[in-house]
Amino acid sequence: MKFDVYTGIIDQFTGLRDLHLQGLGEPMMHPRFFEMVSYAVSKGIRVTTNSNATFLNYSRARTMQLAVDWRIYQLSGLCHAVLYDRDTRQDDAGRHQQGEC
Repeated sequence: MKFDVYTGIIDQFTGLRDLHLQGLGEPMMHPRFFEMVSYAVSKGIRVTTNSNATFLNYSRARTMQLAVDWRIYQLSGLCHAVLYDRDTRQDDAGRHQQGEC
């Protein structure tokens, strides 16, 4: 969504209190995601989102902490079984992995 379309929608719904920013995929991939959050917050809107956190760095995490009221970070797949060499399908000790957590 283009930023001007987004701001137009926000401005149109003057009674909006809560906004959950989510689409198909990672919301932080939108090049203006943090501007979208800031714009809504500046209008007094409570912003929520969910993320796999792959696009977070310190600065973005700080923005999320200050601006977003509710966040879900999905960390599925972060287990020993998925941390093996994807070419040899073995972990660093040479054990074969089934790919299950």
